[in-house]
Amino acid sequence: MKPPFKPRSPSGKSAFGKKAFGKYDKPPPPRKTGPQNDTERMLAYNPENDLIYGAHPVAAALQNDKRKVVKLWATENGVLRLREEIGDLKIEPELVHPRLLDHLLDRVSDRKISADQLGLLADWLRTDPEVPAGQWFKKFSGLTVCGEGEFIKTFLQPGQIATGEEWN
Repeated sequence: MKPPFKPRSPSGKSAFGKKAFGKYDKPPPPRKTGPQNDTERMLAYNPENDLIYGAHPVAAALQNDKRKVVKLWATENGVLRLREEIGDLKIEPELVHPRLLDHLLDRVSDRKISADQLGLLADWLRTDPEVPAGQWFKKFSGLTVCGEGEFIKTFLQPGQIATGEEWN
């Protein structure tokens, strides 16, 4: 009868003289440090900024006097919950419809929009751009952002056709 595992000696070598690391007798890959996916890379894009979500973490961040709040995006329900929990928000929230937020996150995922492109978008949004009241789009090197009025409506990949006024 065959043993269920290779016998190992106290030195860490298998009975066959090789260094024993497990099933494939090779060392495990080194642990990755740093961002592991596009979302983590997006968050790491500017180390001075944090993206915080969830009612309780956001409330704690808003109550922290050492933290500078740059922007607050929230659903109507989220704003109500925050006001119930902490009162004055210190910053006027930008209301976002939950379905629109879900849609944009789905587009980022489905169209494999890179963290670099999201970083370019974030840089552009920090300039607080004035956009037309109607449909518009802004092209980046690997992404086209489409919006209507002050709202971003979707993300397109290169080659997809945008409608509205091109915005620089």
